[in-house]
Amino acid sequence: MSTNHRRVLWGVATLAVLALLGIGNSTQAQIDPVGPLAVASGTPVDLYFLNEIPPGGQIKVFDFLGEALNQTSTTLLLEVAYDYVDAAGNTVLINPGGNVIAIPPGGPWPVDPGPYTLNFCPQEVSLHFQLRDIGEILLQGQYGHICLVPEPSGAISALVGLSLLALRRRLGPC
Repeated sequence: MSTNHRRVLWGVATLAVLALLGIGNSTQAQIDPVGPLAVASGTPVDLYFLNEIPPGGQIKVFDFLGEALNQTSTTLLLEVAYDYVDAAGNTVLINPGGNVIAIPPGGPWPVDPGPYTLNFCPQEVSLHFQLRDIGEILLQGQYGHICLVPEPSGAISALVGLSLLALRRRLGPC
């Protein structure tokens, strides 16, 4: 199994552990497959996901873990952005231009923009991919988004889960 596959599996396992630790109504996890899809220059890809929000859901954690194949002979820059629809119905872009990942020729290469946490559970979240260079990549992975309910077991689960996500980021490739 390649290092990239292990990273994706580690990320999915982390999200699953976070969901399992929140026994009862403390979490509502959704893990959606992404791709395979082509991301070409001049053609951004926007993916939208509705949330299943448990009563009292107040914290949202989301993360994309995937891999990309670059079929060109040069390194391409892939921009990854998250956004959500706020309570007033406005789309809020979380990190415009902030997560840029270099995808060298060949692959598969890991695509891991890192997790993001909101202090509420929006009705809709989305994921955006755009190439900053001329070319095309093939992309696939998992998009996990979890609503947490602050209750004693939920708070502990949130801390443990967020600690696991932070640990994964520090350890780097598995």
